[in-house]
Amino acid sequence: MRLSLSCHGKEIQVYGDIPQQAQSQPITEDKLVKQLDKLGDTNFYLEDLKVELRGNLFIPVGKLNELRRLGVEELLSKMKESYRRDEVQGHGYTAYYGKRAENPLYVSVLVQTEEQLRAALRFEEVQEIILESDITSLPDLLNLTKNIVQKGKKAIIALPFVLRSKTYELLLQNKSILEDNTINGFLIRNLEEYELVKFKLETEKRIIGDYCLYAMNRSAGEYYAALGVEAITAPYELNYQELKEISDIYHYITVYSKLPVMISAQCLYLTEAGRDKLKDNSSSEACALSEAGKAVLTDRLGNGFPIARHCRDCYNVIYNSKPLSLLSCEVEVKNLKPSAVRLDFTEESEKEAEDLLEQYIDAYLKGIHRTEKESDYTRGHFKRGID
Repeated sequence: MRLSLSCHGKEIQVYGDIPQQAQSQPITEDKLVKQLDKLGDTNFYLEDLKVELRGNLFIPVGKLNELRRLGVEELLSKMKESYRRDEVQGHGYTAYYGKRAENPLYVSVLVQTEEQLRAALRFEEVQEIILESDITSLPDLLNLTKNIVQKGKKAIIALPFVLRSKTYELLLQNKSILEDNTINGFLIRNLEEYELVKFKLETEKRIIGDYCLYAMNRSAGEYYAALGVEAITAPYELNYQELKEISDIYHYITVYSKLPVMISAQCLYLTEAGRDKLKDNSSSEACALSEAGKAVLTDRLGNGFPIARHCRDCYNVIYNSKPLSLLSCEVEVKNLKPSAVRLDFTEESEKEAEDLLEQYIDAYLKGIHRTEKESDYTRGHFKRGID
């Protein structure tokens, strides 16, 4: 017996036992069709069946069922095979990650306020400062980047988590500012910003991927390398063992940050004030609350989740109540051999930022083991992985 099956251009043939000569009740074409059409528990249905039956033959029903099951399994296997991805042999990122270990570890700091910037500028060990693009108005941004460069550091501009069309157009209109030679590169948080920076601004500056680009494996690392993303920040979702397996694709490891738990297009400041956004979704009303104090979202257990508003881009970021701290994990982090450890400041005061920088520089650059002064912190997934 031979059974041929085809589906979406894939065809297989399977063979069964040789039929016997019938003594009394030969198999009929209708009975063959009935048995072969029993595909209800599979992913297939019978659209067309051609039967070639010669002579009076006896074929046990069980043998027909066995032939049908074998044919379905072979066809499904062949269809799956066409979707199997080839193993990646070469990795494009090795070209610019390969010599990382030869360079000394340095500290990179992301700041959201000018007070935090002043604290970062005091430390010569801080080689790179990342400015949130809405830390000030775009025309005044160059005053900050010039100050950074004068201190012998590199200035990076962090683009927003949410790139609305209004912000997209605003950045294009200020292309000359973003092209200034005091700006070393851009931190992007989504692929829309990659398109903006690479093809609209046509920049030759560094493009750095933030943790929320989720380069979770080597294939993702190669993808971003092929796009021209020069450096990747490790995602928070990977634990130490997972990071260790692919650590060569990561340039940055974040060792201090308040982790975002939600990015919301709903302005919680307006909600608390009993007001709504304008119908055109502009941020005019939000900006009218410029004198509003800090807001905190409190859960049923009394934990406070700080809220940062980004009025220019019209979204809120709700942060975890406890900061991520890898201060006393310097041995494990340095084993991953990143180029830089990164501290991301959110609502810290100038004094708090200065104290934190001193502790992390001691631990990571000066070999002085430091432990967290407060117990109210989290290791994130670094020690435990994804639950």
